[in-house]
Amino acid sequence: MTHEQIAQHISSAREAVARMLKSFSEDGLVELRRGAITLRDKNRLNCLK
Repeated sequence: MTHEQIAQHISSAREAVARMLKSFSEDGLVELRRGAITLRDKNRLNCLK
């Protein structure tokens, strides 16, 4: 799923999705690789709701 597809799914802008994923990656919550997003800390992500 691309950043654009995620953005459309949550009614947001692609740029906002990219910024949030980068922030999550820097915080160790996700791992970003070309074509893949791996959840590293699902419990902490759930606390962000």
